Amino acid sequence: VTGEAIKTQSETSSLGHGVDAKTITQLPLNGRNFARLAAIVPGVIPAGGDDRTGTAGSLSLVVGGNFSANGVRSNGQNNYLLDGIDNNDETTNQPSHTPILDGVREFKVLTGTYSAEYGRQAGGQVIVTTKSGTNDFHGSAFEFHRNSVFDARNFFAPTKPSFRRNQFGGVIGGPIRKDRTFI
Repeated sequence: VTGEAIKTQSETSSLGHGVDAKTITQLPLNGRNFARLAAIVPGVIPAGGDDRTGTAGSLSLVVGGNFSANGVRSNGQNNYLLDGIDNNDETTNQPSHTPILDGVREFKVLTGTYSAEYGRQAGGQVIVTTKSGTNDFHGSAFEFHRNSVFDARNFFAPTKPSFRRNQFGGVIGGPIRKDRTFI
């Protein structure tokens, strides 16, 4: 165990928390959606039942930014950036593109006062950075299985409902032109 003082960022007044690729891939995520990890950021809570995009009593975050940062409404008050580019759907003000979990290098949620470069919305600023390509071909395949074997029965239900979910997928990357263009 080591004790270190937290380094203060004196050059910026923004408050936020970054989540790196190791944390994204090692924490269990229902539905493999990295945006659910926004709930571990201080000042972020799931949307309440009075919110159009929320469900009452739900503690899950869905694609579309179903969370509130520092009390601002979740529907249309969060800003999304993907590799520094605006990633907001103009009609719903939700993310236009959500990269797969294996393609995210880091994401950060800014919740407090931030600089003018993030001036689009008053809520949280969700900044996603994707992994860059390499000159070697690489890939992975996955299956995530979840069923009702380890689920508890509702106290008031006579039986436990059956549940089974399999999520299959894969990722492949490599060069199209060496040192220039990657997939």
